[in-house]
Amino acid sequence: MARKKTRALTVKVENNLIEAEWKFFTLNQKKIFWYISARMQELGYTLDSFRAKEVLMPEKTQVLDLETGELTEEETSKCFTMKLDTRKLFLDKRDALEALYKLQETRLIYKDEKKTVSVSAIPQVSQDNSNPHLITISMYAELFRFLLELQKYTTMQLNKIMDLNSKYSLRMYEKLNQVKNQNWPEFKLIRIDEANRFFDTKYKRLKDIERYILKPAKKELDEKSYISFEYLPIYDTNSKKKGRKPLIGYKFFVTKNTPQPTLF
Repeated sequence: MARKKTRALTVKVENNLIEAEWKFFTLNQKKIFWYISARMQELGYTLDSFRAKEVLMPEKTQVLDLETGELTEEETSKCFTMKLDTRKLFLDKRDALEALYKLQETRLIYKDEKKTVSVSAIPQVSQDNSNPHLITISMYAELFRFLLELQKYTTMQLNKIMDLNSKYSLRMYEKLNQVKNQNWPEFKLIRIDEANRFFDTKYKRLKDIERYILKPAKKELDEKSYISFEYLPIYDTNSKKKGRKPLIGYKFFVTKNTPQPTLF
């Protein structure tokens, strides 16, 4: 079945979200996340729109300290609810619904100046029994702010996001756009643990990152995107090992690209 044509929307993404650890996210889940962002931005909603109605005001909740037994009152983030039609997501209905329901199981880990936060992307999903395409979802206001409070952000093309078939290609597309927007000459992934955090993988060797992620992602971006990358291996020059020095990471360079679709 031919892919539906995606409107040429742009999505502005706060850099903290690009730099965050996306734990257990699938490709379709991230596509939905960026669609929600793009649509709200297209509608012209800002944080001030919601602050005026106190939608994003924190709630007071009782907190029990299990060590001291003390009961205190603290502010916590409350949820914001949205409705969307799965037919607008440019995905198969079953794929869209599965991704939405599984978003309840996924989490996003990000850092600000005061704390490290692990938050469920969408804590609640409900389907309208009279209209199976109509879905109601909830999102924590603390995460919701990233969609609208754009201080340092990266702009991406939604249609390019929707065209990608690999979550690793999308991860690279996000990072490459951030690097390009900020005029960085390059970026690096050093050590296998950093690469695994970036791609949400569990590989034991950097060569596996190259084989199963970097090469396929570059191939897809070369075929479909106007932005791609080149990369070079980084070796431990301080190692006393004889012969070739140990591979410790990769250095990436953003490249302009003319999409070259394959014939088969």
